[in-house]
Amino acid sequence: MGPRTAAKPDLYNIIVSLPAALDDSAVGHYASVLNERALAVSAIREGNVHTAGWVVTWLWDGPPDETEVAQALGGADWRVEKVADVNWLEHSYKQFAPFSVGEFFIYGSHYDKTPPTGKIPLLIDAATAFGSGEHGTTAGCLRALLVLQDDGFKPRKVLDMGTGSGILAVAAVKLWSVPALAVDIDQESVEVAARHAAMNGTGTAITCICGDGFATPEVAQQGPFDLVLANILSRPLIEMSDALCAATKPGGRIILSGMIDDQGAEVQAAYEKLGCRTLRHFSQSGWTALLLEKRGP
Repeated sequence: MGPRTAAKPDLYNIIVSLPAALDDSAVGHYASVLNERALAVSAIREGNVHTAGWVVTWLWDGPPDETEVAQALGGADWRVEKVADVNWLEHSYKQFAPFSVGEFFIYGSHYDKTPPTGKIPLLIDAATAFGSGEHGTTAGCLRALLVLQDDGFKPRKVLDMGTGSGILAVAAVKLWSVPALAVDIDQESVEVAARHAAMNGTGTAITCICGDGFATPEVAQQGPFDLVLANILSRPLIEMSDALCAATKPGGRIILSGMIDDQGAEVQAAYEKLGCRTLRHFSQSGWTALLLEKRGP
């Protein structure tokens, strides 16, 4: 069925600027206050510079109720901007043009050409869940996966914790043709990951589960894993370090990301304290990914 042609309601952005000193979790909590009412929400540092202030934007269907918004935002300074009348389908396609990360070729379902020969195609629609591959954190993880393959590492079971769009689980299965467990606390992300797994022909190899991190029963039932992926945020990565290492086989590999460069050393120290060995650092656009090995007993 083609796109609907009925008249579209006007769209508005509600925009708040927040101090640079706020950490990811504080900004994420703040951004959630209008989640139920907004069509979409984004929280980024201005200019994508990790030392700059935060800009939180909610996309609103129709003119917002100023009293409702003011109460939800707790007196913060905010402004409303009407969104320009554009073809959003065409606009989103232009914003997500095909691109490569090493041997991976990432493209959306709107791409009507054959993926380049010699590339590993990843069909990912950047829409409702984090992780199209463009962001430095996801790209760093993809690069780490390719390094593992080049080094001759061959996992038998993979865990993708905080899977988001499912891109990392799909990439791992395409590299090694092994089963993968993809877990996320957000049901929508799980549904998106499952759809991407099916779109890429990896649906039978990837099990997508909505669960509470490493407390998810399937993690204990299917673990330990030869390869654990976690592209989340620095603080949760540190908090889950014990559980993550426990879910990794001795001699297994761990790929971590979701941290800015300045946070990488703290995350690395938390895992090295548990006996992991750092194999590689990857940095892209101010974001760090770590490739670790869990030492044997």
